[in-house]
Amino acid sequence: MNRQRILQRHSERRAMFAQLLSSVRQRPLLCLGLMFYWIWINISFQSPLLYPLVRLSPDLVAPSIVGPIAASILAYFVLGMWFRHSSKVFRQRWYLFLLVGLMVLGIGAHALWLELTWPTSLLDAHLLAEQSGAVTAGSIALYAISSLCAGTATACLCIEWGRIFGEHGPRQVLFHGIVSFLGAALITALISQLPPAAYLLTSLVILAPMALCIDRSQREFPRNPFFDHGLDAALNVPGKFLVTALLHGLSFGILIGLFSVHGHEDNTALLVSYAAAAVFLLITAVAVMMDFNHLIYQMGFSLVALGSLLIAFLYPAFQLGSSIQLIGFCYLHLLMWGLCSYLIKNFKLPATWVVAWPTCSFMLGKLVGIVASSLVARLPSASLGFTRLFLVLTFVMLIAALFLMSYRNYRTAWGLARPGSSDVDEDKVATVVQLLSTTNGLSQREAQTFTLLVRGKNRRSIAQELFVSEETVKSHTHSIYRKLIVHSQQELIELCEQHVHRLSGSEPPALGT
Repeated sequence: MNRQRILQRHSERRAMFAQLLSSVRQRPLLCLGLMFYWIWINISFQSPLLYPLVRLSPDLVAPSIVGPIAASILAYFVLGMWFRHSSKVFRQRWYLFLLVGLMVLGIGAHALWLELTWPTSLLDAHLLAEQSGAVTAGSIALYAISSLCAGTATACLCIEWGRIFGEHGPRQVLFHGIVSFLGAALITALISQLPPAAYLLTSLVILAPMALCIDRSQREFPRNPFFDHGLDAALNVPGKFLVTALLHGLSFGILIGLFSVHGHEDNTALLVSYAAAAVFLLITAVAVMMDFNHLIYQMGFSLVALGSLLIAFLYPAFQLGSSIQLIGFCYLHLLMWGLCSYLIKNFKLPATWVVAWPTCSFMLGKLVGIVASSLVARLPSASLGFTRLFLVLTFVMLIAALFLMSYRNYRTAWGLARPGSSDVDEDKVATVVQLLSTTNGLSQREAQTFTLLVRGKNRRSIAQELFVSEETVKSHTHSIYRKLIVHSQQELIELCEQHVHRLSGSEPPALGT
């Protein structure tokens, strides 16, 4: 029997990889467009070469990356507040190419800003990294235009990707996200060896193809239902989701702030971190089929927390810790996308609203983390011990976030969902079984029996599958009936069907529980 199980698991893994490749082959433009988007994100929001330090006073410098991040926060806030009205603009055919024009304007303003602030450094990455640009009236105006265009356009593009994957579901987010992550990391690592001008050129080259890929991906769906999806849904404030995104962004911002002060990340380590995150996600979410609760809090947050602790005690040679953190951040980022997709698809919620608020919270945490870590590290009184304390506090904050996965959290429907599930209906049944088992105090063996009872299996087949006697199954069954206050297997199935119906969108989900 053990040999059969091992063979079955090997078969399932092979099938899973075959499905991944098949999914990418069926929608190559979707994967290609997403890869262009990740490249844009790496260049626009995570590139110390294009966003170096700016000297605000003789003793104070600040990372210029805060400008586009602040602009994106404002854009996400506006989109989240007025998502119903903005839908009229999103459905227009010219909208995506308006975003391209906005991005071209931003790139042009950014190139002029770099040339004005660092006149001799645009073609020399090392010189640009070592100098702190001066602030003038002209540079402020160009910087404001560049930041506003980059932040707004990136936010709007993120909404469109959320809309597309809201139709496909979280499994496709994982498949296409993993492949596009690897491609984007490889290209970004290659061009980062070139002068900053190569970054600007890459940003321009990928804009039109990215817009075309998004447009073609949207054409798979009927236009009006696609853009009207969830506009009339009843909404709850996603409190726990927002706090999760805020903590994710805060810890990421701290890492970026440290990089901006103490040097740039190693590009090989960046590529390895992206690859490791993709493989780890493939194993935990698709092969092992873990739920969002365990994937986000126990896996993702724990990786980032471990990285913070290693950075603190290996500081300033913190390459190992920063690599582990990058793995955690990449891992969490794709999971957040998958979670948004799950909420949009399963609960029929509006894509703009679902994507805008958590991403706004993430960007806000990121901004606070960048400013706090970069300024604290550059204070004249800052010492190695003080910086270590700052990182240890980050570790404590992330470990404390594990309390977000408390007993009450199991009542939150999305926490129990499995993003790697290929069968939506089966996933809903499994979510309901786990929910009822946890909230009613069923033991592990009772929960296994519960799952098989809901599938309609009789006592003998359950006993054979669980390798127990029929009397044991009978005892577990009576205990389940007593705890769930039902009197028959049919009533148990009907109880599950009622909860599945709720998960299908007839009632707004308790996102903030």
